[in-house]
Amino acid sequence: MLKTLRTNTKWVMITVAVCFVGMMVFAWGMDLAGRSGGKAGMVGKINGRDISYEYYNSLVQQRRSAMGDNQPMTFDMERRLHEEVWNEIVMQVLVQQEIEKRKISFTDNELVSFMVSNPVQGAAQAPIFQDENGSFSPQKYRDFILNRENLNNPQTSELIRYVEEQAKGTLPVMKLQQQVAGNVVITEPQVRERWLAENEQRRVEFVYYPAARLFPAENPVDPKDVEAYYNAHKNEFKEDEQRSLNFVFFRLAPTAQDSAAVLDKVRTVADRAKTGEDFAELANAYSEDPGNVDPQGKANGGDLGFVRRGMMVKEFEDVAFSLSPGQVSDPFMTRFGYHIVKVDSVKTGPVEGKRGAQEVTEVKARHILLKIEPTVKTREQVETSVRQFIEAASKKGADFNALAKAQNLDVITTPLFKKDDAFIPYLGGSVSMLASRAFNAKKGEVLPQYQVDSGFYALKVAEIKPAGIRSLEDVRGQVENRVRMEAGAKLAAERAGNLLQALQSGTPLAQAAAADSSVTGGVRSELVTKAGNVPGLGVSNPLVGKVFTIDTIGGNTGVVTTETGAGIAVLQEKLTVDEARYQADRDQLRQRLEAELQNELISRFLENLREQAKIVDHRSQIFTM
Repeated sequence: MLKTLRTNTKWVMITVAVCFVGMMVFAWGMDLAGRSGGKAGMVGKINGRDISYEYYNSLVQQRRSAMGDNQPMTFDMERRLHEEVWNEIVMQVLVQQEIEKRKISFTDNELVSFMVSNPVQGAAQAPIFQDENGSFSPQKYRDFILNRENLNNPQTSELIRYVEEQAKGTLPVMKLQQQVAGNVVITEPQVRERWLAENEQRRVEFVYYPAARLFPAENPVDPKDVEAYYNAHKNEFKEDEQRSLNFVFFRLAPTAQDSAAVLDKVRTVADRAKTGEDFAELANAYSEDPGNVDPQGKANGGDLGFVRRGMMVKEFEDVAFSLSPGQVSDPFMTRFGYHIVKVDSVKTGPVEGKRGAQEVTEVKARHILLKIEPTVKTREQVETSVRQFIEAASKKGADFNALAKAQNLDVITTPLFKKDDAFIPYLGGSVSMLASRAFNAKKGEVLPQYQVDSGFYALKVAEIKPAGIRSLEDVRGQVENRVRMEAGAKLAAERAGNLLQALQSGTPLAQAAAADSSVTGGVRSELVTKAGNVPGLGVSNPLVGKVFTIDTIGGNTGVVTTETGAGIAVLQEKLTVDEARYQADRDQLRQRLEAELQNELISRFLENLREQAKIVDHRSQIFTM
């Protein structure tokens, strides 16, 4: 019940709090480098502080346990879990080091006050803290924490000690949080400015020329302009070292023998169901449908409830709707595996277009699913093949491509990727350990096998591209697009300038726009707010912002140019500001702005801690994922 602390502090971080408090129960006061046996070694080092294998692995196992025994763990999920645990440990250590650096401490009185004012999660559901109406009683909770007799009672002392340890871990973090972002002040003018940006409305008519339309992709750009832009913006094309991999894939798929073995088994189960054995008990014993077990681990006898037409795959529906109540099907196959279905009851309804006719519209069904998966023997055979390939490819002078061709395997090359990329095309996400192996290897070196749920990869470092400024040829397409957009924006400003001249001579905007063949869609009229989203203009477009500087109805913005185009707007109507609504909203808005700014400060603080930290990650040398 009592695993994490809930705080009543109004500005506690919404997203960042996870990094601050996520696993404090494990981290604070614990020797991260301490070992109590098992596999020796360190998974990493954070600003000189060792992270032991035992500590890291214990958190991974605890996270797995929290997911439940019935949660299937794919290789992708396993790698993602390792990434989450590692990132949380990094953040814990960095925050703890910052607390030590700032010498943040607390008194006994502060600790007790924090314990009293911050009920642990789950306290609201505990009967001991509820009033006669079953509601959480802060006073009962306070009295319980402050009653020293509870420390001498074996039934309550453990809870008191637990709350105390949680508070000792969390209070320094909260004090650090206060130091970083606790002095945020949002002034009344700031509150009103944001409220007006979100709520003050004006009706405008406008014309906007998108740059991409005036200088489309098919228009050629002058190579000299491309070269000039590149030379003026070279620093924008810096990049870190990149690498690519050659790989072959050994698919792990069930063989015909594997499928036949499953079919024999499902036929035996179906025969037992047809001869009267309890279908629900057979489903609980044999079904491999993960939906047959709830999050608490309780099996439901294969019960699918009432199934309507169109809810299931066609093969399943065809069989289920052909059965009578009490009837058990023969085994049949879908893309999920082999199924056995039993119909408990049916519902009927009118047939569309046939007066008086009835048909089965729903069936209450149970089913047993046996998946067609590779056997242990098949898996071992595939793994042996990939291991032998890697051993052969790793020999001096071996030709990776020739070995692949000899086994009718296609060699594929990944695009270049950076060490900290979260995703590598063809290989998927959560690839930090694989990327670490690739960046610690030499060009041409063959890496250890890499396994996913559908098979095994054999990989070789194909290319190493050093860090530096990308060449013009590498980024030519990107530069051409930028040059094209600049040219389009310039043309858009010229067209908008012509409209402005017409306006200044007394021609209405609609009439001036009608005379310009490049205007598509005509003049638009919209009710806008400064921070709102306007179709065709986006959010907080400068053209809309300029409208709110006009005081006179009929006044115009002049030409407003952006990176994506240019336009001109005319003020049609200023709606009256609802002052009563502002007074009703202002306090809540002030709190929201404070929280936004505090979150931003905390986020920047954490990012800065990580950017400046010296982090050494050895996990790729320890784990074989």
